[in-house]
Amino acid sequence: GTQVIHQCFRGASAVEVFFLESADPARWNLLCSMGPDWRDAHIAIVSKSGGTLETLSWVEKLAAQDPAWLIPQNCTVIASPGRGPLQNWAARERIPVLTIPQNVGGRF
Repeated sequence: GTQVIHQCFRGASAVEVFFLESADPARWNLLCSMGPDWRDAHIAIVSKSGGTLETLSWVEKLAAQDPAWLIPQNCTVIASPGRGPLQNWAARERIPVLTIPQNVGGRF
């Protein structure tokens, strides 16, 4: 949904948006090649269940590359309420969490 909205308004903003959906090595290389400007980004980590493997892979990879990328000021988790791996990580790291209401379907 967010990608569709972004594509509809592409060019209307100078803000760059990257969607990291799979642990694709080419996407990772692109991300790392962006240099210091990337560190000014805000990372929104989204997983309805909090257990999506691709999402958890990105969190692990980002944390291993530079833990400063995943600090509360630069990162927000969006997930259903609960105790999934992502929600537990966010609680440990004091990352803000926006909750997805239980009555909202997985792809919405």
